[in-house]
Amino acid sequence: GPVLARALLDLVTRCVERLEFRPLRGALRALGASLCAAPAATEVLKRGGLAQVLAVLKESEWSAMSLKLAALQALLQLCAHAIGMENFLGWSNAVDAVMPTHPTGYEVVMSMVVEGAHAHSQLEQTAIVLLRRAGFYMALAKLDGSCARLTSSDDGSNEIAGGDNVRGVVNALTDVAAQLEELSAAPLIPECHQNPIAGDSLLPANCPSTRMGDDLLVTPTAVRGGASDDPFLAHPQLHGFIESYISGRRLMPSLCLLLRRMPRLPPHDRLQPFSPLRRLVVAILACVGGAQFLASDAPTLITFLGFLEGGRSSSSRKAKEHSCLPAVPRFPEVLVRCAIGAPQLATIVSMHVRAARL
Repeated sequence: GPVLARALLDLVTRCVERLEFRPLRGALRALGASLCAAPAATEVLKRGGLAQVLAVLKESEWSAMSLKLAALQALLQLCAHAIGMENFLGWSNAVDAVMPTHPTGYEVVMSMVVEGAHAHSQLEQTAIVLLRRAGFYMALAKLDGSCARLTSSDDGSNEIAGGDNVRGVVNALTDVAAQLEELSAAPLIPECHQNPIAGDSLLPANCPSTRMGDDLLVTPTAVRGGASDDPFLAHPQLHGFIESYISGRRLMPSLCLLLRRMPRLPPHDRLQPFSPLRRLVVAILACVGGAQFLASDAPTLITFLGFLEGGRSSSSRKAKEHSCLPAVPRFPEVLVRCAIGAPQLATIVSMHVRAARL
């Protein structure tokens, strides 16, 4: 918890001051293991832990590759939480107070990869995983901002102007959906979890937030009774960091906001954002744990399904205004691609949620 994380962070500080490298490596590994809990990550950020970890990564005189790897793995675990990624990208006021003139964590890791992390393959792989997660979080932030701009263009008239605002939403939705499909791929276990000699992490392989889900990591070997025997691991996973990111960046409220405004867009602009929206929702449902995530926020789910169904379950006038969402396409070319409309998407989501609640 926070108490353990605080003690480990103090130990890291003492080891750096005294240049005690072996205890420093052990402290960083233990710190990374303690950051599985969000309260521990919050406590570390409050006490300037991000700056201390980045200092080890930037040190070129005494910091060996093993120390940099331990620090980078602790940073990866810290950034598995939305608040950690916000600070890593430099989007938090706390970062400005601790590091007013220093580069952000993203810039430090990027420069480390560019300047020679390739000399240590495991260090490079971990850094690339962290950068790809940061790219996914930035895509979610872009989608959040695009939906907000689309709402701000609403002047109260019957129709909202499309154009650049709609194209921004479409690009953001497509980017988020593509990265979600990639990061939720079947979990692949890093080398340090397969080879005990290379053990650079205290976290077990079955810890949800350690499953990096990245094709740059090695494929797990089949071990009798191991995690690879789990049939569910062959399917996409809603990893802990993905759930934290989409919750922190208000993905579902943003989609509800988009669906609420979509019927008031010009007719030729309504279908453009719906296709990547459908792809994103289906990608979430395809993940193990995706339906449970949608069901965890019942009010938002009810609102989301109500907009997709076009007000069929409600007799209010405002609900009926949403009956012009894209229905099942009637053109042969689209039907061949198995496209589905908004009401059918609502039915699919409802079926998955009901099945998850059984």
